[in-house]
Amino acid sequence: MIITSEQLKRMGLFIILLVILLVYNVYSKLYFNWYGIDIIVRSYSFLFSFLCIFNYTQIDFKIYGTVYRNRFPKFANLIIFLESRVIPFLLIYFIATLHTLIDTINNGSWPYTAYIGILDGRYTNIIYYSLILFVVLRYKIKPAIAIPLFIGGSIAFYIVDKLIYTNIIAGPGIIFVKLLKLSVLTGVLLFEYFHLNFPHLIVIAIATGGMLVSGAIGTYMFLYSTVKHESIKKEIQFKLLRYGIPFRINELKQYVLIKRHYKDYQLLIMYSKALDLPVNFTDEEWSKFLFSEDIKMADEVASILLKKSIAVPFDSIIDYAYTISFKHYEQLQSAGHLARLAARFADGNEKTIISTFEKGNVSLKIWLMSVMGFHKKINYLPVLLPYCADTNTTLATTAYSTLVQITGKNPSAEHNLPTNDPQVLKAFKDFYFQSGNMK
Repeated sequence: MIITSEQLKRMGLFIILLVILLVYNVYSKLYFNWYGIDIIVRSYSFLFSFLCIFNYTQIDFKIYGTVYRNRFPKFANLIIFLESRVIPFLLIYFIATLHTLIDTINNGSWPYTAYIGILDGRYTNIIYYSLILFVVLRYKIKPAIAIPLFIGGSIAFYIVDKLIYTNIIAGPGIIFVKLLKLSVLTGVLLFEYFHLNFPHLIVIAIATGGMLVSGAIGTYMFLYSTVKHESIKKEIQFKLLRYGIPFRINELKQYVLIKRHYKDYQLLIMYSKALDLPVNFTDEEWSKFLFSEDIKMADEVASILLKKSIAVPFDSIIDYAYTISFKHYEQLQSAGHLARLAARFADGNEKTIISTFEKGNVSLKIWLMSVMGFHKKINYLPVLLPYCADTNTTLATTAYSTLVQITGKNPSAEHNLPTNDPQVLKAFKDFYFQSGNMK
């Protein structure tokens, strides 16, 4: 380990500084969690990684070749490759691993959450930025070209990587991308040192990448069988589902149903849709999802129920909206799918809508106006008309929009008058009486 020990000695001072920063980062996370420390430590980690790559690319193999061949006649070349090419990237990966451990230290399920992040490759893009620098330095490209090439290559990698993971939500494509990245990393290092022919290089690179990806998936499954925390098991199942592996999917569905956390529900629906997996819940289970504590989740569930023929008690929807209007004041107003679902079952319940509207707060009133607009019944006009002149601009605007939605008329636009103009309101009154007050 001559090369390794010498390189570590050369970087001794920088390593000590890195350790101090990492220890201070742990203290920061535990006691005051200032994000500025994270930025400083990660920035220094990038500089340290680039310094590491720079030092290793300056190694003169002629100096060490004879020594290693005398000590390890059969494996000298392989050992030099491991020490001069693999170890620096393992060191960078180790730093990324420490970052993941530190970043999740406040999590109640630590260190398992850190292990999950490490297996998924969290913070490991620094390896590929370092690989770009390695190529630029190893082939001794002129600084005038090397600097913009390294910066441009790193930016391009970041953008492409971001675009890929943004567009590939879940499925085998995720595994393919991880396999490709690992294969490229392995292939570049092997080609630079051994100058292998292309067919052999591809086979070895893909085989190595495949073993690493398979090892990560296998470790996920091993962790699942050993941990007792349900939340950790759920995180592992979601990771595997994202990879296109529906590992014990029914257990995951039951967990999501029992806990009814919006984020979990969102991931289950999103990944299942991407993988074309059916989300089979009973009518009763869908109702449980609908009446959750999170109005965003309720609205998303309502959007699914609108496509199904599931009967939901109208009174339950109204009671839920009334209760939630005090907890999620503004969010209820934008729950359009829930309003449309309520309107589906509103026939014969017009008096309930009106009475709830009159006693509700502004948020509930605005949401119930949406229900009225989707229901399109003329007998809502007398209730809505006074609110067109309300001092609350949102309430007045919504009331007028609802009247237009119900009647199909827009006298404000037709006569170029304000929405609260008496002539405009009179037009709606005339329409109401001309309709004979019929539903």
